Formats: sequence, C-alpha cells, structure tokens
Amino acid sequence: MPSYGQFCPVAKAVEVLGERWTLLIVRELMQGSRRFSDLQRGLSRMAPSLLSKRLKDMESKGLLLRVRSRSKKGYEYELSPAGNDLAPLVLELARWGLTWVRSTMERNDLDIDLLMLDIQRSVKRDLLPQARVVVKIEFRDLHKHAHWWLILEREAVDVCTSDPGLDVSVTVRTTVKDLARYWMGEVDWRTTKREHRIQLQGGAGILRELPRWLGRSSVASLNPQYREA
Repeated sequence: MPSYGQFCPVAKAVEVLGERWTLLIVRELMQGSRRFSDLQRGLSRMAPSLLSKRLKDMESKGLLLRVRSRSKKGYEYELSPAGNDLAPLVLELARWGLTWVRSTMERNDLDIDLLMLDIQRSVKRDLLPQARVVVKIEFRDLHKHAHWWLILEREAVDVCTSDPGLDVSVTVRTTVKDLARYWMGEVDWRTTKREHRIQLQGGAGILRELPRWLGRSSVASLNPQYREA
C-alpha cells in the first residue's frame, strides 16, 4: 500500500494491514493453518498466485514467518510475534462484524469450503467415542458438492466430497445458510430441528451427542444474537 504520509500510528498500521486478504490470512494462521494448501482451503476464492504474493509481502513486513515443514518437506507459515499480537484486533473485528454488518450477508458470501473447514478444525476430538463416526451432510441448496462426509476419529477429522465407502452413522440434511447460522451462534440446535432447518437421521445416542462433538465457530460467542447449542 502507498504511504499515507502521516506519523499517526493508525495510518502506519493501516499501511501494513490494509491490503486486501491480509487480515484473513492472519485469521487462518490463528485458526491453525500452516501449509499453503491449508491456507488455500480457508481462502478458496483467493487466487493462488495472489496468496503467494501476499504471503511474501507479509513476511517482509514481519507479520509471519516462513519455516521448514515439520515433515522436512517444503515450508510452512506461522505468525510472528507481531502477527500474534494482532489476535485481539481480529477478534474485535469479528465481534464488530457480527454486531453491525452480519445482516448484509448475501448468498454469495456463503462459502461452503470455509464452513466445512471451520467445522473440521473445530470438532472436539476428546469428546468423540472410540469408534469412528461418519457424518453425511446433504445440502439441499447446492448442485455441485451437495454431499459432504465428515469422518470423525479421535486421531484426526477428515472431510470428503466423494463417498468414502464407509458406513454412515448420521445423515444431516440442511442448507448452507441454515448450517452457517447455527455455526455462527444465531440459532440453537433445538430450534433448527423444530423448524426443520436441520433434519437428522441416525441413532438416538449419536444424534444427542452430535452438537457437542461439532462445537461452534470460535467467534460464535461474540455474536450478540448468540444462542447456546
């Protein structure tokens, strides 16, 4: 970004943070994304070439670090001390957005890739049973990638858009908007079921525990309309 030509610290901060996508990259790194492919999943509407450029820019400005991968193959990214210090700002932006601009959400804002990634990385694995649980989610409002599978295991949680060939424990039928509204804390689980916005099929025990396993968005509790699960 060009300089504002002002000594004001707000102006200098905006010169560093004001580029499009920068704070969303910080958000993804805060959520645990480390590899380029992880960042692409959370920012699926950002061109890979632009993501690569923005990462280099942010590294040069001291917001993130490019480090050797833990597997010793390739590189990963992590927030620098300056980047980590942005966490309260990002959370406050989330609270402000939920309070003042959430109502402007349009159909095009319902990013299914981000929603499913957020669910995947928020599953409370310590609460899962020993046996694997397979959740099939059918989105009534999608034509492409209308079916998703969540494979819940204590060791890891996987997401598939093609049938993994495993026995399904529970089927969830909903729309992207209705699941997103629940995920962001705007409506509780009982209401979505009572209004048939989320329809479930499966064993009673699994259906009872499912909302506890899935959790909610990390910023859901900041929503002024927040409703308990």
